[in-house]
Amino acid sequence: MRILDGTATLDTVSELLRASSWARIAVAYWGKGAVKRLGLADAKARRADVRIALDLRSGACNPTEVQDLLDLFGKTRVLAVDGLHAKLWLTEAGGVIGSSNASANGFGHEGEEKEVTGLIEANLLIQPLRSTIERDWRTWFDTSVWARGKRINDRMMREADRRWRKRRGARGTNPPVQEPGGSLLDRMRLDPGFFRDKPLSVWIHPHDGLSATATRGLKTESKLRQMQALDCYEGCRLVPRQYILDFEWDASKDYLRFDGLWQVLEDRPNVRLAGTAISLVRPVSTFEGLSVVGERPAWRSAVRQILPTLGRKTRLHEAAEEFALRLARS
Repeated sequence: MRILDGTATLDTVSELLRASSWARIAVAYWGKGAVKRLGLADAKARRADVRIALDLRSGACNPTEVQDLLDLFGKTRVLAVDGLHAKLWLTEAGGVIGSSNASANGFGHEGEEKEVTGLIEANLLIQPLRSTIERDWRTWFDTSVWARGKRINDRMMREADRRWRKRRGARGTNPPVQEPGGSLLDRMRLDPGFFRDKPLSVWIHPHDGLSATATRGLKTESKLRQMQALDCYEGCRLVPRQYILDFEWDASKDYLRFDGLWQVLEDRPNVRLAGTAISLVRPVSTFEGLSVVGERPAWRSAVRQILPTLGRKTRLHEAAEEFALRLARS
């Protein structure tokens, strides 16, 4: 095993591809020139069995580069996987896993895009691959990535181009720092179906405050778990690792606040107390790579548009797909 920086990763992956008759590549973002620098045309000429998964909706894939991949390998071997954030290069000659995308930042190479460089990348080369590691990685690729992939059509490419141009145009204007996967709010508005069966729900409700017992229980759990930002919901039992988009709403006072994105703890989140119970949560900024950073005003505006559709309701708890459909219709 060997640790690689961005520049060494480019050279190493190129060598692995040249020495292999197959490759499984799960790399979210592709920048200009990556296909040429990696020597993927050579892999095509040798009829290597190459499969590539990328995140086309992120706005971080250069559409020209994606089209080059499609021209080389075809629509059945280059798939779009929404929310992909992995960086795995798996070949018969060895594997590389780490933080580098197929971009100027990831490879430490500033090309024609003039991308912002300076990110510190770290990747791990495993060579040779033990049969058990190869089997586990290929199984993960097949079941967790490839099985979720979509064939890329013209409509998807037009949307990718729009997102790419929007993202490029924002540079130099000091926008809020966001995860490369894009905006959670934008994804909800544009693609409600993406959230089908996802572990995300939306709560719009009064925040009545915690009881004294719950407050003491939260303080105790925060100390035991050494988590300063820990919070909780009282009187409900939540599913570990699920996410909640939380809004405080008082209809009588016309008050609405976006209270953030929360994830239920994985380890024993539901705690019984004397006469009550709490479910422990932690603040997060992304869901499957989609960010809420810097979007509080936009979320308030979006939710205000759908409040009239709730009628006499004073609270709303619903799955993300249902809520996204409300947004799309508003």
